[in-house]
Amino acid sequence: MRVILAEKPSVAKDIAKALGGFSRSSTNRFLTNSSDCIITWAIGHLIELQHPSTKDINLLPILPNEEDWQLKVISNDGYQEQFDAIQGLFDRDDVTEIVNACDAGREGELIGRLIYQKSGSTKPLKRMWINSMTKDGLTTAYKKITDADKYEGLNQAARCRSKSDWVVGINGSIAATAVMGRMQNLSQITAVGRVKTPVLTLVVHKQRAIDNFVPELSYSITANFAVGAEKYQGKWINYEAMMMKRNGSVDSDVNNIDADDDSADGDKNDKLSSFKDKQDANTIYKSCMNGSDPKPVSKVIENKTLRKSNAPYLFDLTTLQYEANKKFKISSKKTLEIVQELYEKHKSVTYPRTDSTHLPSDYPNEVAKTFDKLMENQKDESILYLAQEAKDRIEVVGKHVFDDKKISDHFAIIPTGKPLEPNADKMVVSVYKLIVERFKAAFLPAMEYNETERFTFIEGHAFRSVGNTIINAGWTALQKAESDGKKGKKEVVLPSYEKESDIKSESLKLNESKSIPPKPFTNGTLIRAMQNISRYLNDSGDKDILKDRGIGTPATRANIIDELLSTQASNGKKKQAMMEEVGSNKYIVPTEYGKKVIAFLEANNVDSLTQAAFTAEWERKLETVNHDADKAQDFMAQTYQIVTGFIDSFKKAYNDIPVSKLNGCVCPECSSELNVEPKLVSCSDSSCRFKITRIVASKSLSEADLSVLISNKETGVISGFIKRGVDKAPDKLFNAALKLNKKEDGTYEIAFHFPVSKYDLSCPICSGEMESSSSSIKCKSESCGMAFWRSINKNPIPESELRLLIENGITNIIDGFTSSKGTPFSGKLVINKDEKRVNFSFDGVASKSQSTKEATTEKCFRNCGGTYDLTGIRYVCNNAECNHWISTRPKNSIKEFTKNQMAQLIKGKYVTHVIKVLDEKENESKVKMEFFIDQSSGRLYSKKLVEKPKEQA
Repeated sequence: MRVILAEKPSVAKDIAKALGGFSRSSTNRFLTNSSDCIITWAIGHLIELQHPSTKDINLLPILPNEEDWQLKVISNDGYQEQFDAIQGLFDRDDVTEIVNACDAGREGELIGRLIYQKSGSTKPLKRMWINSMTKDGLTTAYKKITDADKYEGLNQAARCRSKSDWVVGINGSIAATAVMGRMQNLSQITAVGRVKTPVLTLVVHKQRAIDNFVPELSYSITANFAVGAEKYQGKWINYEAMMMKRNGSVDSDVNNIDADDDSADGDKNDKLSSFKDKQDANTIYKSCMNGSDPKPVSKVIENKTLRKSNAPYLFDLTTLQYEANKKFKISSKKTLEIVQELYEKHKSVTYPRTDSTHLPSDYPNEVAKTFDKLMENQKDESILYLAQEAKDRIEVVGKHVFDDKKISDHFAIIPTGKPLEPNADKMVVSVYKLIVERFKAAFLPAMEYNETERFTFIEGHAFRSVGNTIINAGWTALQKAESDGKKGKKEVVLPSYEKESDIKSESLKLNESKSIPPKPFTNGTLIRAMQNISRYLNDSGDKDILKDRGIGTPATRANIIDELLSTQASNGKKKQAMMEEVGSNKYIVPTEYGKKVIAFLEANNVDSLTQAAFTAEWERKLETVNHDADKAQDFMAQTYQIVTGFIDSFKKAYNDIPVSKLNGCVCPECSSELNVEPKLVSCSDSSCRFKITRIVASKSLSEADLSVLISNKETGVISGFIKRGVDKAPDKLFNAALKLNKKEDGTYEIAFHFPVSKYDLSCPICSGEMESSSSSIKCKSESCGMAFWRSINKNPIPESELRLLIENGITNIIDGFTSSKGTPFSGKLVINKDEKRVNFSFDGVASKSQSTKEATTEKCFRNCGGTYDLTGIRYVCNNAECNHWISTRPKNSIKEFTKNQMAQLIKGKYVTHVIKVLDEKENESKVKMEFFIDQSSGRLYSKKLVEKPKEQA
């Protein structure tokens, strides 16, 4: 009996379906065919490497020995239970071998290996390498199950990547957090990493280039020519320099184009056709002019060349992300999610997390089958278009498509031939069609065109014109021709002539233009920059070494960009992002925070965290480990040496930053000065133990509050503390006083204190005494129990309005309330003496939801003589003394009550309505409920939840 471990439940189900004969277990945690095979699953990363950490920069660096690493089940719901189930299967007496069938790649290898190691199993470990989620792909992978030892290099590379990322990230982030906290008075974590920080550096450097850009004037000369009635234009060019350049005598850097800038696709000869000095341009201009008219054409040189534009390669993940962002403005992370869905759910494409653009040499037959499936199963004309022609060329494309040497763990992303499921999301369809189009294009012939290059001379000065005559559209027939020279050529035909005298020079123009700054990155160009990082390196040696390498991996690049853009920490709290997207083009620029982080790292020579060359070299070394597992120990030793170096730099910078002192108080233990930092207050005397946190219930205490707390051992009421919601409940703001308590062990802690004092106004219900606390004003009489909360619907109520409510029974209009649906609204507060509660009144309140009123004939439920007006989502009584209202949308309702339902409710009858409910596993479902209005209170209830409405009222 063998146990197959898939990476996700969906993959396990697909393997079972492909092999056939499997059924679910009673625990729903594995599948079995009752004879020789069990299939179970992880939940992605189920186990993680960990090691004890610290928050103290002085205790760095953390450099675990091999035996110090621990394995821990990730603390997510259901993870421990699933691991226990997996371990139980591994331990079964009838199980003789275990098969790692997690995703084919470095991360999938690590997921399976860590689970196997954590289980403590010593049974033989095998590997099932899945490249395709089709039935054929899965059965082929099953037949080729092999010993896991074959992938030991990949295993060690995966472990080294995980360990090194942890060591660099934990040490760098702790140190950077301490430094930025002290330097910027910042309380959030400053996360750095071996890939994340170089990416931020790219963006910061690009922004510096933009900010420091000084426009330069340049000049050019254009000439208009005519051959009979036909016209064409030429641009002056330094003909001699151009010929020398074509013969290899001019440095090729003269034509260097910024690889990530989509605007940098103009004339490659711009530097040979423009002038920095206007006088130089004017001299040539004048030499070509005879008064106000141009001189005649003196000579014409024309070259005709047959040119080809080869079909593009198949998609790797990064190129697909770039194209999806460019064409559809889809972020790299969203594209990855979509293509993963196409792979797992729809089974319509092959494995997506690949950096290969080619297919194996033995794959032509599979490609032919895919084309057949596309043509059989698809009704979409855009997918069928040119598919047969592409299939007919399978045997002639050669290494443009089929090349074993250009495949790493996975081959290129191609369609499987299986159509999308019905009603697939529009964005999913767009990405799928992009993959299909590229698949067909790769097999189609090159675009062929005749290029006519004409040099029309005036007084020995050449004016260059280029015309293109398309012979065969080739692969470009799949898309509209574009004029950028990258994906097509527009047909531009120069007028023909028999002799030079047929060409007339009609006019000359001296043009002035300004240089433009480089464009910021977009999501697409940034992820392409990560892939093609060598283009951003200055050292030619580094360029050669890293020509085919990038930073990050196809699987991680999108998440890295997303993390740098994120304004939410892993614990759900808000944080300052290091980058942001701006404008309709969604350009990515650094925030001020991001700029400061890079400025600090560069000022302190922490090159190992900022230089892309270092990070790309790291990936190269991991690839070395992949090929030779014995290199793992050397890799980790180098990692530890690098970390030790940059931590020394961090510590020096940290100790050089002056520490702020807390004014107005001294240490309660030894009377020394107190140091104040973003997260804590501590005694300046290192021998003293006094230390307290500055963050209490997600609120950073001000220095004034800290001074009062330490001096007086307690504070007055402070607002803005946050009680975090449990089980998806919303967070709540609350007010409280604080006390400073000394514990038995000599350390100090901060505790909440809720002081109560006599209120100077009497209860409006029973005229009894009331008492005030940080959260409310309450009647002291238990039989009365009237309460006025200081915060209602997430809105702190001003003291002046509370006093007005208690004295007059109603407030002014108060802005800033938030409904249960998150909608802001305004309203008045009124006392309902019968119910001993505070209600809302919207009389005279103008808002979007109450801007119109619709009168009804429904009489008020309370028989006050008024009738209801439909105002927004409420039926409100128009009797100002009553002002009773009923919501037309009860909590968790799918839709609002109809007018007929409201009429029935007002008459005291029951109505059936649909709401959403959550079961114990928080799965959402729709349930019909009986609603009614309680006769005594006028409140809306559900029959299912309240069987005796009068008692509950």
